[in-house]
Amino acid sequence: MNYKNNAIRELQYFSKEFPSYTLGELLYSTLRLTNVTKISDLLTVSDEDLFSAIEKTKQEEKENI
Repeated sequence: MNYKNNAIRELQYFSKEFPSYTLGELLYSTLRLTNVTKISDLLTVSDEDLFSAIEKTKQEEKENI
């Protein structure tokens, strides 16, 4: 599975589902579910982990509506 392309696509869908969110809010919502505590940690996040975090975030945000 190509997680990089899927993560990019899902982030675009996430943006369309929550049009009032800024890019920063979308990224924050997603990255809080990873082990990123500082910007350099982004270098260690796999495409698969990022894809999974986006999926989980979308689900959580839908439940909070």
